[in-house]
Amino acid sequence: MLVEFSSNSFSRAWEHQSKKSDEYNYLSFSIALFDFIQNNSAAFEGRAEFRLYNVPIVVKPLSGFMANSDGGLFLYVGLLYDIPILSNLYITPSFSPGIYYKSSSKELGFALNFRSQLEISIKFKNNFRFGVSFNHISNGTLGYINPGVESFALTAQFPL
Repeated sequence: MLVEFSSNSFSRAWEHQSKKSDEYNYLSFSIALFDFIQNNSAAFEGRAEFRLYNVPIVVKPLSGFMANSDGGLFLYVGLLYDIPILSNLYITPSFSPGIYYKSSSKELGFALNFRSQLEISIKFKNNFRFGVSFNHISNGTLGYINPGVESFALTAQFPL
């Protein structure tokens, strides 16, 4: 049953994404708790992203930046994939490599880092979307240490 639900969801998502090139692009803003699991360098985080949905491909490009209250910065580009669960409910995994600048924030061990994120959002009739997300950023053992960091965010997406 779970496998059938998953395969049906991915099949519907593939059909939906393949046919839709008239989607709105989005400007997304998030507020988050940075390092909320390990809590070694907990801080507030803000993010801004541009999500390019108006392309006739299944995976959609995104670019963005994150800044936290300890001066940490993360500039990234990546890909996302919308999976419609209901007509207005989406699960969106994404992957984004980027450059991290520590300042007084958490040491991640290397400038090149990778963000993996899972978001759940609701799309309203005016195409505005609101969601929650969880992400993990780490250097994938490229650095001398690889502590990683997790963030939990609330996100508002505005159609352009």
